[in-house]
Amino acid sequence: MEACKRYGLVAVPGCSTPNEIWDAHLNGAQMVKVFPAPQWTPALLAALVEVGDFSKVDLLPSGGINNKNYQKWLDAGASLVGMGSNLCGKDIKCLPGI
Repeated sequence: MEACKRYGLVAVPGCSTPNEIWDAHLNGAQMVKVFPAPQWTPALLAALVEVGDFSKVDLLPSGGINNKNYQKWLDAGASLVGMGSNLCGKDIKCLPGI
C-alpha cells in the first residue's frame, strides 16, 4: 500500500476476515476487496458495517457476484462489487498464452 501511495495508485488489497479488512484500512487502503465473497453473505457484510468504524471502510466484495445478486451486496453496504468471470462469461475465449 505504501508503494501505491508513492506512485499515486489506488490500493485495494484482498482480505477474507474482519481482522484483515481492518488492518488493511488502518494501513491506508482506500478500498478493500472482500474475497472470496462466497465466504460471506450480504447479511454478514451488513452486520460488519454496523460494528465500530467498519462503516468507514469502502468494501468491494468479489467472487460469485452476478447480475442476480449484486444489488443485495450494494444494499448491504458494499461500495462497489467485482463481477469478473460473471461479467465476462465463459463464452469469451482467450488467445493462447494469455
